[in-house]
Amino acid sequence: MKGKKRKNVSDADEMNLTPMIDVTFLLLIFFLLGTKFKEPEGKLNAYLPKDKGPPETNIPQIDAEEELTIRVRMLPGRRLPVYELAEIQYPTVDQLQKRMEALYQIMPDQPVTIDPDARATYERVIWVLNACVKVGYKEIAFAAAIPEGPQKAGAPRAPW
Repeated sequence: MKGKKRKNVSDADEMNLTPMIDVTFLLLIFFLLGTKFKEPEGKLNAYLPKDKGPPETNIPQIDAEEELTIRVRMLPGRRLPVYELAEIQYPTVDQLQKRMEALYQIMPDQPVTIDPDARATYERVIWVLNACVKVGYKEIAFAAAIPEGPQKAGAPRAPW
């Protein structure tokens, strides 16, 4: 009877995958442990507004006499903003910072709210934030523009 020839398969002809799998897992572990993930460059210590509006519950209000509000306003015809503190306009952040240092000596625990104009650049707003931190204020918040339409209870004020 004529049959098919069987080929003898020896152990030398088989491929052993165990060392290759071991090396693959070792490389995977090496790269996982050796990778350094990117950390955030900086963090602003401020309470940034959300685009949600005031929540349904009541918001604790701060008396107007106790709150220090700094407005960063873009006036028509000007490229640079003016910084408004207690209805007084300061053309530079340095002048504003000198006034804040005097106010800090009187009330160091006073909360600060930075109210930027929508057209003001982020750079100028951050300059005001840096000035507040340099003076020593710890409780710094940003005011958000209140959207048009009916407001929920607890809205702090109308936009100017």
